[in-house]
Amino acid sequence: MPGLIDAHVHLTLDLTKGNAQLQSVTKSGYDETLEGVGNARLTLLAGFTSVRDVGGDTAVVVALKRAQKAGTIPGPRMWVSGSILSPTGGHGDPANGFDPALTKPEWQDGIVDGPDEAVKKVREHFRDGVDLIKIVPSGGVASVGDDPQAQLMTDAEIKAVVETAHTLHLRVAAHAHGAQAIDHASDIGVDSIEHGSFATPASYTIMKSHGTYLVPTLIAGATVVEFAQKHPELLGPSMAEKALAVGPIMAKNLYAAWKAG
Repeated sequence: MPGLIDAHVHLTLDLTKGNAQLQSVTKSGYDETLEGVGNARLTLLAGFTSVRDVGGDTAVVVALKRAQKAGTIPGPRMWVSGSILSPTGGHGDPANGFDPALTKPEWQDGIVDGPDEAVKKVREHFRDGVDLIKIVPSGGVASVGDDPQAQLMTDAEIKAVVETAHTLHLRVAAHAHGAQAIDHASDIGVDSIEHGSFATPASYTIMKSHGTYLVPTLIAGATVVEFAQKHPELLGPSMAEKALAVGPIMAKNLYAAWKAG
């Protein structure tokens, strides 16, 4: 059944290839590029002709998008965000859980602390060829130590991203599990909420009033729960515990959102 669209993918990420933290320090951008080529083909063969890649090394995912468009590789049409914009220690900080002395240059590609840094990173991503901006106002599941319920980006940082991105005709996707992050990001003007796990009736009202879309990511929730139950060794510290708590909420959230209109 060709013609399917997936609004939330990570073509260069594959949890089945081994421990997530180990992969992050043993794989290079070249490895991710080649895996992305394979995953793009698999995605197309599954019937998805358009995808929105919302988090991956900027240079890698932009290159994948251009190669697909040029006909160099088989794959779906791609809209890519590049590196996730995250505060230090937030869901999108690749250094979480590691010795502070261990780092890679690309790990700083999406780190923003303060509105001025947020503005600059959006401009850099635009220059480098992204189609949208992905931010992580709340903590997440597949990251070490952060709280999915907590809002970790400030309102000022979110506002700086949204205003700069919209000026550049880029939409903003906001990873948000907790209600405060969902409500604040929607009120400030992000274009979509990714996950939205702990949204409340008030959250849905705010989202509707601003035209904010929900991307419920059901397969992400189901997959991470399955890994937490069967292969917790593939997840970093705290990830399995968070997955078992948050994953089941995602399906309930979709139904509640639908009922709320």
